Amino acid sequence: MSEIFGKFDTQDLNRKSALDIFEKLRPIRQGINKEFIARRLIWELIQNAKDNVAVCNINSDNNLVVDITLTDDKFIFAHNKGFFKNENVRGLIRRYSSSDKDRSETNSDEAPATTGRFGTGFMTTHLLSELVEIKGVFQENAETYKTFELNLDRSGHNVQELIQGIEKAFASVEKSVSMSSAISSPNISEFKTQFIYHLNNGGLELAKIAAEELKNTAAYAMINHPNIKSIQFNSSNSKFNFSLSKLKSTPFEETEIVTYELRIGENQESKYYVCVGVGETKIILPVHIISNDYFL
Repeated sequence: MSEIFGKFDTQDLNRKSALDIFEKLRPIRQGINKEFIARRLIWELIQNAKDNVAVCNINSDNNLVVDITLTDDKFIFAHNKGFFKNENVRGLIRRYSSSDKDRSETNSDEAPATTGRFGTGFMTTHLLSELVEIKGVFQENAETYKTFELNLDRSGHNVQELIQGIEKAFASVEKSVSMSSAISSPNISEFKTQFIYHLNNGGLELAKIAAEELKNTAAYAMINHPNIKSIQFNSSNSKFNFSLSKLKSTPFEETEIVTYELRIGENQESKYYVCVGVGETKIILPVHIISNDYFL
């Protein structure tokens, strides 16, 4: 892009992104289905974390640990491993799924490594706050990694204010990367990503709903995303550590029925699930197991 048109091209792109963000924020700000969205948003964050590891750690083990912390004024979603590439940062700020490009370049007959990252699903998390602080590791080139911080502000109430938020986000991450020193002897397994939501009015109660839903959906997330090793949750009055193990597999026609055990903490009762799937489709059912008999 020449200098004559390059500046205007960036302006047009930011305006298009701001318009899209404005439309996606509208139902969230209107409180439409807010309790349903609260139950969905942790799933969206877990999916993004899973996609991050899938993209960045193709040739390594994928033992992903998700760590969620809730305080009176913050909701923090963190996970180990993974890093942000240039296109990931741009996708995050401008609200498009950076996996779209990856999908178009892969064999259409194969299931994509990513489900979707920082697209429409990520917008649901703004139910908690339109001010999000992101901390992580940025891949400057094939061999250089730097820690960075990005302030994502989507509190603007018109398109021009949202454009300013996009511009400030790019400025904040560029400044952070430029001032950060390269990580010596980088070990991706030790990298950490954090999304810090500064809770808005009503955000705490909605975050509590999201945390409660985690108890119901953790098993489904971990069965569908086997690269997740554990999901941890901490708040001032509760603490949970979800871990999943495969108990047995039973052949069934052209597939198999797999029995899983979900443990919530060390001293709490286990929950059991059976899963049967063909291709990309799974049916998962919670069950009770009594004397080797299964009950729905």
